[in-house]
Amino acid sequence: MEKYLKEYQNINEKFSGIISESLAGKNLQMHAKASRFVEDYKQWIDFLEDSYEVVIYKEALAEYQSMLLFWCMGLYKHAFISLRSYFEATMFGIQLSTNEFNFRLWKSETLDLYWSQIMDDNEGIFSKKFVQAFEPLFADEAYGMKEIAKKVYRECSEFIHNNYGATSLLPKATQFDQVIF
Repeated sequence: MEKYLKEYQNINEKFSGIISESLAGKNLQMHAKASRFVEDYKQWIDFLEDSYEVVIYKEALAEYQSMLLFWCMGLYKHAFISLRSYFEATMFGIQLSTNEFNFRLWKSETLDLYWSQIMDDNEGIFSKKFVQAFEPLFADEAYGMKEIAKKVYRECSEFIHNNYGATSLLPKATQFDQVIF
């Protein structure tokens, strides 16, 4: 039992070492660049403060901040989970920002987030019709944006669903790994 207790008592020391390795050299610049996005996202939230869907963006930002922490702690699988959650919530917020009725259904817990609805060819946020309605200049880019979104979502999902290729990349123990970082 004492060994078990010491393992948890020393966890801060272990994570301190992993964080030091994670944020050394060029990794510090990479992590800081990703972290600067938090301020941009906060500005977006501030701009939308009176919008009903801002609650979703606040949750998305919390997930992004969790991703940053998990990333530098060597908890890579959890970083991918939080990154996907951030991405999915942001896309869902955009979708709901155009339909207060659906937002109210979501808020009353009668509508769930479905990635397939976000990506729907005819009604999703990357459909040409949707993009044309909100920013006609980007309508011809809708398909390309959708393909990028699908790729990001898929790559994060591979870690969530324990796909062999993704999980075989992860270190077997909680530790720093430059390749995964």
